[in-house]
Amino acid sequence: MLWVLIDDVGFGASSAFGGLINTPNLDSLANQGLRYTNFHTCAISAPTRSALLTGRNSATVHMSGFGHVSMAAGFPSWDGRIPSEDGTIAEILRDNGYNTFAVGKYGVTPDADVTDAGPFDRWPSGKGFEHFFGFLGSATDQYKPDLVEDNAHVTLMVAT
Repeated sequence: MLWVLIDDVGFGASSAFGGLINTPNLDSLANQGLRYTNFHTCAISAPTRSALLTGRNSATVHMSGFGHVSMAAGFPSWDGRIPSEDGTIAEILRDNGYNTFAVGKYGVTPDADVTDAGPFDRWPSGKGFEHFFGFLGSATDQYKPDLVEDNAHVTLMVAT
């Protein structure tokens, strides 16, 4: 099983869904599997991602905006902390014998939790992914990315 979530792309952009952008590899995957076409997206990536991961409305899993607790203004649906009782598809798949791996932008870990000391319960590993490689926040530097592998920040050696 492969789930693909691409930020900031219109539904009909890729050729797999009738768009003008030629995506033969995505077309091949889509032709061999299922295409879900009735998913409610939100205006920004973190709420959309939380809804896809949990199968719930983003506000009910506390992700009405980005995972910036400082911007929550006391509203629980904005605190960016997906409750542990609101499981993710990764947890369900892992618990049923599937291997789970997330790569790229995760975007649903609260900023305050993105430290080398954790806590890790809201990192991908705490939400059912056995392995993760990417960045936890909403954005990262394209030249010096803040990358994470599993539960550790990765330092890249950049050629100058």
